[in-house]
Amino acid sequence: MNKLNQIVYLISIIICFHLQVNGQTPNLPVSCGGGQVRYGVPGKLPGSIIEWEVTGGIVLKNYSDSIDIQWDMQAGIKVIKATENNGFSCASTPSFGYVMVSVPGIKFNTDTTICKGQIAVLSPVSGYSSYRWNTGANTDTIHAKAEGWYRLNVTDQAGCVAIDSVHLTVYNIPVVNLGKDTSVCDNNIITLDAGEGSFYKWSTSNNDIFRKIDVGIGRKDITVLVTNEFGCVGSDTIKILACLTEYKIPNTFTPNDDGDNDTWQIQYLVDYPNASVEVFDRWGRMVFSAKNGYPSKGWDGFSKGKPVPMDSYYYIIKRGDGSDPKVGNVTIIR
Repeated sequence: MNKLNQIVYLISIIICFHLQVNGQTPNLPVSCGGGQVRYGVPGKLPGSIIEWEVTGGIVLKNYSDSIDIQWDMQAGIKVIKATENNGFSCASTPSFGYVMVSVPGIKFNTDTTICKGQIAVLSPVSGYSSYRWNTGANTDTIHAKAEGWYRLNVTDQAGCVAIDSVHLTVYNIPVVNLGKDTSVCDNNIITLDAGEGSFYKWSTSNNDIFRKIDVGIGRKDITVLVTNEFGCVGSDTIKILACLTEYKIPNTFTPNDDGDNDTWQIQYLVDYPNASVEVFDRWGRMVFSAKNGYPSKGWDGFSKGKPVPMDSYYYIIKRGDGSDPKVGNVTIIR
């Protein structure tokens, strides 16, 4: 081992770690890319001059028997060459020193975008000794959903550090409101407006793709997907309910447990969760009441646990959607 190798090794062992390079070159002194380190040779003869050559670094200052080097940001093995000249054209055999320069690599490809409610997986690099995010996490991967800057510090086995940041942008999803569930009667038409967006996809039989569509009579569920300029998708569904004129309200039923027409069934009323039904006898006394929706099994002709007499009864039906009440008479036959 020549004189330069000894000094480079002895000085570097104090300020750097040792790293095995691909399992082949052990115990090289290690410096970090961009770092400033002093290297030198001992025992320089009086009056002699040391000529230095460095690959992969910049000589910041030359003290003759030592130099300050700033290494570049290219990872790899760097070479320091020193030749001693005594001034009488007598030059020593060049001495060589080798230094491993470590440059941790960390690079977010680009700023990241997600839609509200989604999660971004930030995992730019792996294989380092330690990780430190500005969120407090210490793993190579984090899951983020809040808009803002995310900064990562990594440290390799040589103690060299790299830092990079990425900005996460969170876009809002389109606000879609088709309105309350409603009904369309007779030859009327209602217009559904899906709101602002770039692309529209309706669940209609025509697969409409426009912002607004017209809807006529008929029970159905209609859903629309709205995509904005950032690719975020919002949706809403509206129920087109049976029109009041479509109701088939029986004017008689026979609660005699024969399995036929035993209850007062009101077709389609179950579609209205806020519907109410009140039934009164000829003296105005209420014998049946249903609020917040009519039972699907219908009224069984009982009041307070007892069967009501065979007679004609007056009813008031309200759908609970702001429409006018429906009134009429139903007769119980026993």
